Formats: sequence, structure tokens, C-alpha cells
Amino acid sequence: MYASMQRMLKSYFTSLTELAAQVPLQEKGDSGKDSMLHTATSLELWSSSSDQVFVAAILSLRRIAVAADSTTMESIMKGVYTALIRSAKSTTVFTLPLINLMKNSASGLYLINTEISYPIVFSYI
Repeated sequence: MYASMQRMLKSYFTSLTELAAQVPLQEKGDSGKDSMLHTATSLELWSSSSDQVFVAAILSLRRIAVAADSTTMESIMKGVYTALIRSAKSTTVFTLPLINLMKNSASGLYLINTEISYPIVFSYI
């Protein structure tokens, strides 16, 4: 039962990702509420999912971050940092590769806009 459910969910999210890629950027929820809901869902999937969903979530977050204004970018960066710290608290030999991948993908997001990320990074240090 789990395998069939997993296949259906994978198919659903693949279709959803393809649909989102085809929608023009101007039509992708300019309202802050829609953007924040999508960002929160992507952050949750990024921090607690399988590798394939993780990659789809980080690509979605990156796409949002590139087109986002400064407030959305700040919320993405803060959410990524808190999710990374939350995952790093329970580090084992088995979770270390995923945490390393999370760290590298988070640093890639932070490099998109260094003017915004610099104050955020140093406020947490």
C-alpha cells in the first residue's frame, strides 16, 4: 500500500512541478500570501523529505528566491537556516550526507543576493 501511495504522490508532485514550470513568472502568485504559503511548504519538504523531493523543493525555493522581493528573500533565508539547524541537531552517520547537501544548497541560496544575506547570516552568528 505504501509503494502505490508513494508512486501516486510522486506522480502528483511531478505533474505539479511541470505545471508550475509552464506558468509565466508574472502569474505565479504575486500576492504575498500565496508566495509565503508556497515557500513554507517548500521549506518543510526541503527539510524532511526523500532525496528526489528534496531536490525539487530546493529548485522551487531557488526559483522563488531569484524572482522574489527582499522580504520574501529574507523569509526564505531565515526558514532555510532554521530548518538546517533543526536537522543538524540530530546528526548521525546516516544523516550526515543529507545535512551536507542541505548546507551546500542553503549556501547556494544565500549567494543569490549577498546584500540581503549578509545581515541575516551575521545576525545568527
